Amino acid sequence: MNLTKLSIGAAILAGGKNSRMNGIDKAFLPFKNSTLIENTVSILSKITDEIIIVTDNPIKYKKTDFNIKNIKIVSDHYKNIGPLGGIHSALNATTKEKLFIAACDMPNINAEFILQMIYEYEKINNCEALIPKINDCIEPLHAIYNKNIFNKLVKHLEKTNNYKISRFLKKIKTCYYNIKNEDYHKRYFKNINNIEDINIFL
Repeated sequence: MNLTKLSIGAAILAGGKNSRMNGIDKAFLPFKNSTLIENTVSILSKITDEIIIVTDNPIKYKKTDFNIKNIKIVSDHYKNIGPLGGIHSALNATTKEKLFIAACDMPNINAEFILQMIYEYEKINNCEALIPKINDCIEPLHAIYNKNIFNKLVKHLEKTNNYKISRFLKKIKTCYYNIKNEDYHKRYFKNINNIEDINIFL
């Protein structure tokens, strides 16, 4: 566990527009006696000593007491291009050689499962991104990215107007962590799309 903490960081992408939430910030929805973002930070703190939050509203997050010292709050350099811009900002901010990236609206992320992913990543030579995959469905917002892809990502963002993560993944050495199509595993990737969804996870 300690070796893992030294070699990997974690980033939470919290820059969504919350269009289906009537403007409510999903990250601050009440969850397990705190908020969704606090729950995610608490879980990720079990695997790393560096947590990054990427948000369009850094002041709001800086006012939150996460009870954890090493939290960086950063905003997107490339505005309004979706999660790929958040990945860019997270990779730019990390001091670690690899980074676990998660969306802010996944209540069921699990430290043990993330550690399994890290161990799998370490087995693969020259892997630049490890993406969970269930059948044909990939989960690029619950994935590990190597910091050495940063310059490749900058070049991609400067030359394209297609900001789908899947398009960029074709330009790097992307590896897949194949997972059985079972509810037990799929629950890790479920996310909150509207206010009513939060009740499903409580």
